[in-house]
Amino acid sequence: MLLNISEAKQNEGKALHFNIDVELDSNIIADKGYSFESNVSVDGEMEYDCEILTIKGKATYPIRFVCDRCGEPYIRKVVVDFVENFSNTGNVEHYPLTTNLDLTKPLIHNLMYNIPTRNLCKPNCKGLCKICGRNLNKGTCNCCSLEIDDNNPFKKLKNKLK
Repeated sequence: MLLNISEAKQNEGKALHFNIDVELDSNIIADKGYSFESNVSVDGEMEYDCEILTIKGKATYPIRFVCDRCGEPYIRKVVVDFVENFSNTGNVEHYPLTTNLDLTKPLIHNLMYNIPTRNLCKPNCKGLCKICGRNLNKGTCNCCSLEIDDNNPFKKLKNKLK
């Protein structure tokens, strides 16, 4: 969706509130194993000062992640606060200013800088059994009670844990 800034240009120096939904292509994060569950919701303000349009906002991205410990998919809302400037002054740090702004590129940049590096379905996720691969969040297994044979170099460590 495009953001029309004509009202901001008419009300120079005044912060105007907006709320829009932006559709982002899941292919931009698919290589990381993530996908967008719905549109990105952007709640923000825009202010124009003759040359520069400043947009401050909060973007909420519902993303389907895969848990790093147990491998189960789950949905988490990633909330990103951002400030972006748009102008036609030739400043390379600003996005180009048009009457109808496409916020896709700024939103993608902000998401990529703020995407979580560790993804857990819950803070106390137990993960998978190292022997049989069972999801320990769904129940225990009998692998922990198995004896380690005498040739295993970790037998001494297991005995120290008891």
